[in-house]
Amino acid sequence: MTDLKPLQVKIKRSHTGDKSEPHWQTYSVPRIRATRVLDAIEYIQDELDPNLGYRRHICHNLVCQSCTIKVNGHARLTCQAVILPDVSEIRLEPLSNYQLIRDLIVDYQTKV
Repeated sequence: MTDLKPLQVKIKRSHTGDKSEPHWQTYSVPRIRATRVLDAIEYIQDELDPNLGYRRHICHNLVCQSCTIKVNGHARLTCQAVILPDVSEIRLEPLSNYQLIRDLIVDYQTKV
């Protein structure tokens, strides 16, 4: 097995109640733990930053669609989006057409 460089995951961090501007934070995720975007996010939340906001309790089976975020600028289901071995960096941000709650969490009941 070839040693793969860690995946660099850039996440747009922000909070509706926070007076600071949104900012990008970069995390390094071992490739063995990141085969889907959801795997990378769960690794970050479990091992690197427990304060990262995302919808953790989801179906993992393309049913609920609550894991949808922007991956490299395009809306994707994180439970389905595969990270190819030749990809070295991904950018994750919340959907922009819904009201932001925190980090990658939006209010699906409130469109903007």
